[in-house]
Amino acid sequence: MVEIIPNFHPIFVHFSIGLLGISPILFLIGYFLKKKTWSEVIHRTAHINLIVGTIISIFTVITGLNAYDTVAHDTQSHIAMTDHRNLGLLNISLWIFMSIWSFRLLKKSLTVTPIFLIFIIISSVTLFVTGYHGSEVVYRHGIGVMRLPDDSRFNVLDKEIQNLKESDKNHIKRDNEHSDGHDHKH
Repeated sequence: MVEIIPNFHPIFVHFSIGLLGISPILFLIGYFLKKKTWSEVIHRTAHINLIVGTIISIFTVITGLNAYDTVAHDTQSHIAMTDHRNLGLLNISLWIFMSIWSFRLLKKSLTVTPIFLIFIIISSVTLFVTGYHGSEVVYRHGIGVMRLPDDSRFNVLDKEIQNLKESDKNHIKRDNEHSDGHDHKH
């Protein structure tokens, strides 16, 4: 395996989110601008993004299932990983369904129906919820991370900054007391 990552899931997931995330936006643009001459290009691009994104997402799910079984984790992170896995399985099911639907539309005509748009928006919501849960697995639970940075250096800097602020406050206070003393004498 590549030395800096425990598996290939993080590589595939970015392509899945990118391609599947832009596809619904393109479908919506193409739907509302269908009278424009370039709407066919937008529709075709949306269909291609959806289909290619789904194919890549199959690998994302496969590598994600491998990660689920192989990365070190504790009980809390296991619960988070299980939620992310279950959402991922629901998600890929929706996107495969949408890709089949898209492929059938692509063979007939490029245009989509309002019901198709509703389903693709629902699929998009599940994509982003799944992605959010995945980011929690990494960023909240530290799963798949080789090491966490040593922040002791920043703790020292924070203390130095705090000391400087206190020192500035004391100087301002003394200056005010000093100026107050001069004002009263004159």
